[in-house]
Amino acid sequence: MSKKAPACPKCGRVLLKKVGCLGKIVRLCLTLGLLLVVVVVAGTILAPRRPEGERPVDVRRAPVSPEGPYEREAVDDLPAYRVVKVITNAVVGRSSDVIVPSLSPKTPKTERESIARAIAQKERLDEAWFYSTEEAARANKSASFAEEHPDAMKRGYLGSLDHGQFRE
Repeated sequence: MSKKAPACPKCGRVLLKKVGCLGKIVRLCLTLGLLLVVVVVAGTILAPRRPEGERPVDVRRAPVSPEGPYEREAVDDLPAYRVVKVITNAVVGRSSDVIVPSLSPKTPKTERESIARAIAQKERLDEAWFYSTEEAARANKSASFAEEHPDAMKRGYLGSLDHGQFRE
């Protein structure tokens, strides 16, 4: 029987042809390409969804760049406030402590949340912690200061805003 015959002339059995080195490389490339397509499609389908209105993080930003402190006067239905320090991070985005002296923890939650959202939007903050006193801000950042001033957080913590979620 000829080696060039595609099948056996008596029984019809298809003869397998030997695959050369170039054929093996082509098969490997096709297999890897198909695997890559499957991984990309699965990653797209299974990737966590960003809530509507949330800005994507720009990973081209510098890893950390501090800004502040600075003060803003009361305007456009916003009370006067002080931005302590803004830190820009490629993972978290822009975050800061904000002091709003005219508010207190006794101010209704809806009002505190509304003001916190407006300030965060104006300052383009992705995360922010709001206080009515400097002491509360220091107590939240320093365990030793918190021990020396045990009521500072009770008297001055207003809440936090984390990527659109307000928490008391």
